[in-house]
Amino acid sequence: MAKLELADITSGYAAPAKYNNNNTLIEQAIENTISRDGTSPNGMEADLDLNGNKIVNLAAPINNNDAARLADIQAATTGITSANLILISDADGHYTGANVEAALDEIGDNINTIEADIANGVIPFYATTTGESGVTVVNSRFKPGCVDRYGTNTTPGTTDMTAAFNAAFIVARQFNCQVTFGDTAPYRLNSPVDATQLRGTTVVDTSGRNVGAAQVSLIIGHTGHGFDCSHSNETAWYDITATSVSGTTPTCVWFFARNAAASSAELHKFYRCRTPSNCTFTQIIYNYAAEELSLIDCFFYNGGNGSTVLNLNSTNPSGYTSTFQTIATGAQSNTVFNLFGTSLLNAGNSGSANESCIQMEQAGDFTMIGGLLACFNGGAYIRMTGAARTCNKFVMKGVRGEPAGTKPPRGISCETTGTTGVNAHVGWSIEDCSFTLSGSGFGVFLGDEAEVLDLRLTNNQVDTGNLLRAKFLSDSYIRHRSLACSFVAAGTVTRCTFDGSRAQLTFSGTDTLNQGLDTATGYIWQTADQHTSASTACTGAIVASAQYRIYKQGRQVTLILPSINAVATAAPSFVIQPAIPAAYRPTETLRVSVQIRDNGATPNQTGVCQITTAGVITILKDPAGANFTAAAGAGLADATPITFSQ
Repeated sequence: MAKLELADITSGYAAPAKYNNNNTLIEQAIENTISRDGTSPNGMEADLDLNGNKIVNLAAPINNNDAARLADIQAATTGITSANLILISDADGHYTGANVEAALDEIGDNINTIEADIANGVIPFYATTTGESGVTVVNSRFKPGCVDRYGTNTTPGTTDMTAAFNAAFIVARQFNCQVTFGDTAPYRLNSPVDATQLRGTTVVDTSGRNVGAAQVSLIIGHTGHGFDCSHSNETAWYDITATSVSGTTPTCVWFFARNAAASSAELHKFYRCRTPSNCTFTQIIYNYAAEELSLIDCFFYNGGNGSTVLNLNSTNPSGYTSTFQTIATGAQSNTVFNLFGTSLLNAGNSGSANESCIQMEQAGDFTMIGGLLACFNGGAYIRMTGAARTCNKFVMKGVRGEPAGTKPPRGISCETTGTTGVNAHVGWSIEDCSFTLSGSGFGVFLGDEAEVLDLRLTNNQVDTGNLLRAKFLSDSYIRHRSLACSFVAAGTVTRCTFDGSRAQLTFSGTDTLNQGLDTATGYIWQTADQHTSASTACTGAIVASAQYRIYKQGRQVTLILPSINAVATAAPSFVIQPAIPAAYRPTETLRVSVQIRDNGATPNQTGVCQITTAGVITILKDPAGANFTAAAGAGLADATPITFSQ
């Protein structure tokens, strides 16, 4: 039977109907064919009988119901199977393809995606390391040591991330990796972080939140230590910004201390770390004998009442303890502290003398280069305290005291006790610094029990008050220009050189072997270079009171005798009292000519002044020993200078 039978058209009668019927039959026949281009319908509704003919140029089979070619069958039977013919099933859900070919395509696509992510700095996951024993990895897309790997900061600034920080430091101890955080800043800490027993650990804040009060990465939400770093060595902290919670005053952000065996805790460094202007701590860094601490380009602000910013101590005066370690007790060595380009601001408003930028107790080898110090209501920018605790090798250069706001009365205040003689502070150098002070303050204040040997004080400035106050000072160079320096009673200043106006130096105690350039007069002077005698009655022919002066430069002495005019008795001489002090006496008896008056006349003759090696000054009327005229005016004509060499 033919698949398509059309009606013949033999006449024009009823021809349109036949045409239309034939067209319908043609359409139905075409619909029953297979389209070469895939136009629907294109599916078989019965078996396809090729009647012994071939289907040629088949594509390689991929899906389960695809036709296999002879080559495919031969390959399968000789040990090589086409990937699309091997059926697989993934129980772990890594791919969805049902055969090897499809699965490999998916895996390849995934690899391409991973490579693109890596190129763009996105790491999809990190495998758990052997150093993460004992901790739980929560977010594997963060690398080992990252705080966010060990905890989810669900609500930044509110969620407690202490456990995640502790886990990161555990990994740092076990794996010696870097500790990082910042992707989900800010992080809140509701209890101290265990950063003890670290060795060579670097801690990096990657948030970039190191500018402005609102941009912080850490919030210390408790009253203890932020990071307890007891018995840690060689840590480095980068770009960290920490603040406190309003109404809460933590002890510190970083706590350093030796362990119970007093083993070393040293070599800690801070780079570009800061605390913003709305925080309150008791101190920012509390350092109990952890030696070799460096701060580079840091900015630390503290608004805590009765607080300090940097506390460098040797005896743990605050009595702090560690939550995680038993720390040392008693006095420990405390040395090597370096601050470069670092600014410290204390804005506590209790008015306590304890408020300062830096508090030091036996903090030897201290160096501060550049930076700003501000202490709005405290006692000093830098305080040195402690009994018999010396601060040796103290160096400051180019440091400026904040001129705005309320200022402290002292720049550097050394209030140590029992630090004179063999316990004196040695080797201080303070150069090119400015101290803005309140009232009649002191740029450098050395207390009554504080002595400095080898102090170099040059090119410094105070806006009011004195440059220096000391009771004991030796072997030092002080360039004070027109600034006042006062040396208090019962003290000793010896072997010092001064460069500045001598009128601005006040020696109330013992002044020995000192010298200087008086910039007001241009004269060089030495200790004991001048002396004014007490007004004392003369003896002999004249008994009126007189007072002489002495000046000494090197080995040359100038004695200035006063003008004397008094009623004389009949005697050949009178003695001006008291005797010259030993430091000014000639090495042999001198006799020099002087102009005298006698018998009430104006200067009318040449007399003799004799000065013995015992310092006795005798005025004779003439070399022959004649008497002064009795009951008439007599004496020395004018103020008379006498110069001699020792």
